[in-house]
Amino acid sequence: MIELLHVSKTFQNSWQALTEINFSIAKGEFVFLIGPSGSGKSTILRLLMMEESPDQGVVKVAGFGSDCIKRRQIPQLRRKLGVIFQDFKLLPERTVYENVAFALEVTGASHGAVHKKSMAALNQVGLSHKRHSLPYQMSGGEQQKVAIARALVNEPFILLADEPTGNVDPQGTLEIIQILKDINAKGTAVLMATHEQELVKKMPYRVLMLDNGKIEKDLPARITQRRREE
Repeated sequence: MIELLHVSKTFQNSWQALTEINFSIAKGEFVFLIGPSGSGKSTILRLLMMEESPDQGVVKVAGFGSDCIKRRQIPQLRRKLGVIFQDFKLLPERTVYENVAFALEVTGASHGAVHKKSMAALNQVGLSHKRHSLPYQMSGGEQQKVAIARALVNEPFILLADEPTGNVDPQGTLEIIQILKDINAKGTAVLMATHEQELVKKMPYRVLMLDNGKIEKDLPARITQRRREE
């Protein structure tokens, strides 16, 4: 489903962002991507969205490869991805419902499909009752839930989350993590980039540890081990 093979990326001023990155993510996995600022987490996410191309190696996502994808195919790929950002990226002049619906409207979906799927996504994150609110009327945690609903509305096969709890209070963080767990339990893969190692330690999922653009550790999910101990 997702595979990075010998991927390296260098930016201006000879900054080596990634060096020889190799990993794959299977259908339905929940994977944490952790490391300090500048370790390469966001670069990996941009490569998966095909916003950037590797200097070496190949990035494969949902049947598309960075070595052969056409520019006109990139929007097709991105419709298969759900993306959540630290700063929400909501449209400030649009209501909660309109922010979510917009992600479907740009694909040419019918009015009926837009309404049905948008309301289902808002129900999934527990915000259907605030569908007429504007972003500034909501807390950071609620805004992030709207962003998650928007990411879900196209029924992506994987959710890419870039520091989704970075601008959220502790209670909001717990709620967002629970939503991501519920989404994953229904079969959607989740790749969450974060620097919050204490949060990651409490979860049983696989962890990719980045440092200076290299994968230092690939720790497997602890679910199997936990079940044995029980």
